[in-house]
Formats: sequence, structure tokens, C-alpha cells
Amino acid sequence: MRCILQFAITVVVVLIFGLAAPTGFAQEHKTIHLSGNKNLNFPFSDGVVAGNTLFVAGQEGTDDHGKLAAGGITAETKAALDNIQQVVKAAGFCSALSISVVTGVKVKSADPQARRF
Repeated sequence: MRCILQFAITVVVVLIFGLAAPTGFAQEHKTIHLSGNKNLNFPFSDGVVAGNTLFVAGQEGTDDHGKLAAGGITAETKAALDNIQQVVKAAGFCSALSISVVTGVKVKSADPQARRF
């Protein structure tokens, strides 16, 4: 009988502490939407702040009107970096704290020299 009582007390304690414990350890996050880019039909944002980290993805080399920057890859790259800078500022971060930038360039050319890096 004593064994059953100990088991019942253990189950009750585990349930009480288990239900009182936080449901997860995820950090709170907030999304960053630049003016004019907030489209509620899509789950995309310009940036996400989680804790003290800002995540920025999907920035393209577009101008203020959403059109691809004229002038080739150089102008597009500058426009993409400017767009990232806008997100960083909108989130209240300093760009001097940037740690990692991963870029991708898709080359559409039949010329094999254009594909060499």
C-alpha cells in the first residue's frame, strides 16, 4: 500500500510541475516589414529579430519601386546591399555588427567564361 501511495504522489508531483513548466524555450521574435513591402497574403518579411539576432533573407537588387536595378550585376549587388542596410536600420541594429552574409548569383549565359569564378 505504501508503494502505491508513493507512486501516486510521484505522479501528482510530476503532473503539477510538468504543467507549470514553460511550454517551450523559443525566443520571442518580431518581424520587420519595410514600408510598402507588407503583403499579408504571404508569410514573408524583410527580417526577423530573435533575441539579439537579426535574420535577413531574400533581399534582391531592386530599386525603391520594386524594379530590378538598371546597370547590370554591379548595380543589382549595390541595390541588394542597400536593401539589407534598410532592414538592419529598421530593426534598430548597427550594420557594423554584421557577422555573416551569404550570397548567390545565378548566371544565365551560354558563354563558358561567364560561369568561371
